[in-house]
Amino acid sequence: MLFLLIVFRAQGQDLEPRSYLNIPIDQTFFTGMYIYSDGDVYTSSSLPIEDFRLTTTTWAGQFSRTFALDDKLAKFDAVFATSCGDGSAIFQGQITTRKFCGFADTKLKFTYNFFGSPALSAKDFLSYQKTTIIGASVQVNVPNGHYVKDELLNIGSNRWYIKPEIGATIPLGNWEVDLALSAFFFEDNDELQGTQTLSQDNVYNLQFHLVYDLGPAHWLALDLNYFGGGDTYIDGQPSGLKETNVRGGIAYRYSLNRHHSIKLILNTGITTRLGNDTNAATIAWTYRL
Repeated sequence: MLFLLIVFRAQGQDLEPRSYLNIPIDQTFFTGMYIYSDGDVYTSSSLPIEDFRLTTTTWAGQFSRTFALDDKLAKFDAVFATSCGDGSAIFQGQITTRKFCGFADTKLKFTYNFFGSPALSAKDFLSYQKTTIIGASVQVNVPNGHYVKDELLNIGSNRWYIKPEIGATIPLGNWEVDLALSAFFFEDNDELQGTQTLSQDNVYNLQFHLVYDLGPAHWLALDLNYFGGGDTYIDGQPSGLKETNVRGGIAYRYSLNRHHSIKLILNTGITTRLGNDTNAATIAWTYRL
């Protein structure tokens, strides 16, 4: 049961720069991603868990479509993924391991740039000049991933959550500063270990990205990501689990041509009191129709 809570808290800690960049409308993108993560997970000292280590591999596909809304840029994203994991820990003095595979929860996201991001066709976008952009987004986690209620480790979360976010992109010559503030609001999971109920307080997230344009076809970003809050309760009783960590990373994107681009993201835990302290690597290929 304790393993299950920690795995949920470890998900969704991506460092994604340029989420609110202006791009042409009426564009369709397909992205394939491979994500590898390996490292330790820290728990409360009051819990009978030691040496918790988790390795996961994920293959994901993303559909994205841009469109105009009130003469501003809007975008819809849908992410579908399948994951495999290998976890081990000493639980109550006994070595416990499990390997698991299955479909992950689907994630749907709507983004709207309401300031500084006019809706432009691909032709008109050629004359667009960078300016400060402010936008907002809402991501919904659909609990359709593989979930076995009697298992300690699961890929699916068996609960809905919603993540509203507000962000800004500030150009400074060849440099760019990206900021984002978001919160996770969780539904209860009423099938924790079959009969128990897992509830969780809100989790708050702050992202900072410093981006440098290396040329017209590629850029490099330094990233920081803070998570805090998220006290968890089992049948109304505090479990002792709460997210507190800072992650850092780098991201590099290169456009091969007008239709194809690749991106590499590396991130790691900087300070972790409780939660995920893994090293993660993401390789993504995007095709624009």
